[in-house]
Amino acid sequence: MDSQRYLQLAIQCYHQAIDIYTRLNLEEYLSGTLNNLGLTYSELAETGVDGVRNLELAIPCFQKAIDIYTRLNLEKDRSCTLNNLGIAYSKLAEIDVDAVNNLGLAITCYQQARDIFKGLNLQKDISSTLHKLADAYQSLAQIDVDSKSNLELAITCYQQAAEIKTKLNLEKDLSSIFNNLGIAYKNLAKIGVEGK
Repeated sequence: MDSQRYLQLAIQCYHQAIDIYTRLNLEEYLSGTLNNLGLTYSELAETGVDGVRNLELAIPCFQKAIDIYTRLNLEKDRSCTLNNLGIAYSKLAEIDVDAVNNLGLAITCYQQARDIFKGLNLQKDISSTLHKLADAYQSLAQIDVDSKSNLELAITCYQQAAEIKTKLNLEKDLSSIFNNLGIAYKNLAKIGVEGK
């Protein structure tokens, strides 16, 4: 229970910092603190404390941070926060809160983050985002939303992520991608069998 209490104390501190940064018009610090606040709400949700409410509190923090990063042209920070926002939407979908819509929102965030990382040529970040994007497509397929098409999109993303991880020699990350890729192929095979 101590971790929950400390997370709640962190949230109080972030709110105080946000008030000060807003008053002093220190936007770069404000955006970073908004991102930290969103991450802390997300972490609190993971501990089992009012998961939906805390994720719903995290989302506008990430959105406000993204708006500021966009205005300040801080592309790497923007793309990292887009990933965080995508994760929050994915987590909401996992707990069955408007799963189709939240996965669609997550996919949009991951696509935008991937495109920014590509523009910055940040290969490891591209690969990690492709992995998240593939997971979101696979989740959509698992809830029977255009399963074949979403599995094919997941497979493409996993393959692209694996190619990058191979070039970067990141074997531990690569094993997770191959595991998920295997699941996607197995699910695609199952659709093929059922469709006959």
